[in-house]
Amino acid sequence: MSEFEELSFKTRRQDNKKDKETKEEEKVEKELPCFEPSGILAEFQNQYKGVVLKFTEPLDAAVPTNTWKIYPFKGEEELKEQAARGVYMGIIQEMVIVPYLMDLESTNKTMLNGDAIEPARYYELREKDVITFGESKREYVIMKLN
Repeated sequence: MSEFEELSFKTRRQDNKKDKETKEEEKVEKELPCFEPSGILAEFQNQYKGVVLKFTEPLDAAVPTNTWKIYPFKGEEELKEQAARGVYMGIIQEMVIVPYLMDLESTNKTMLNGDAIEPARYYELREKDVITFGESKREYVIMKLN
């Protein structure tokens, strides 16, 4: 073997060692994919006017077959206009046949017919049910129109 061939052989061997070292480093640096939910999509989905909501619409949500209406009362007087609440305390979710009520873990509870309901749990609403949110004097009566 000539001196030149021996030198080029050594250089190739050193290059191969370097390649192996860089490949091993690349293997170590590779990050495995993380399939755990990050919550980023839900954060953007659960916002309304910059406020993060405690509720996402369920997959079985649908327009009910019957028409329902909510009548607001304060004492014995029916209210014509409904003042918007600044805080979300509870929601009324329409399913296929009947609407449901859920308390959104509010401090002052949501009342159904005078009884406090458990937070984050659906309650089926029936005709003439009375709903009260927190310490409000307003009562909401739900009625079926057809």
